[in-house]
Amino acid sequence: GEIALCILSAINVGVLKDIKELESLCDLSVRGLEQIIDHQKYPVKAAEHSTKARRSLGIGYIGLAHYLAKNKLKEDQYLKPEQWNSYEILAVGHRIWLAINGKITVAVRDPIGELDGQISLQIHGGIPQKIIYRKLSLTRNPKVEILGMKESELNALLALAPKGFVQPLNKSNK
Repeated sequence: GEIALCILSAINVGVLKDIKELESLCDLSVRGLEQIIDHQKYPVKAAEHSTKARRSLGIGYIGLAHYLAKNKLKEDQYLKPEQWNSYEILAVGHRIWLAINGKITVAVRDPIGELDGQISLQIHGGIPQKIIYRKLSLTRNPKVEILGMKESELNALLALAPKGFVQPLNKSNK
């Protein structure tokens, strides 16, 4: 059988001077987590085998309220506290778009991201929170559209985004 391990990192966005720093910090985090996967000691062989085979890792963020306050942004521009919020994810190949409550919040290419695998819903610790999911749906091979935007419009958003927040590792840039 397999034993799943979470290889995770978090970036404190509250201390960023410029949101553009996030790209290089994500790249650094991915590279660091990749090294941990390769060099850490595993409690059992099955955990080592599945972790090295899948190379699942995640990068989250903390300090969002600090970042929003520091930059005079309001969290409720995107989120509706104590109400249902709509969160849509469109992932097609290495292209990913996220929308919260009818607004595109992320458009990114992830050139080294896995193209298949498991999907997990997760919340991290911190202040007490109540999370309830409803109306979950998963569509295999979806149309490339979200919020009424067609593929050409979505690709235009990608043109504004970095070419991917991480570069594939190879011998020349390890």
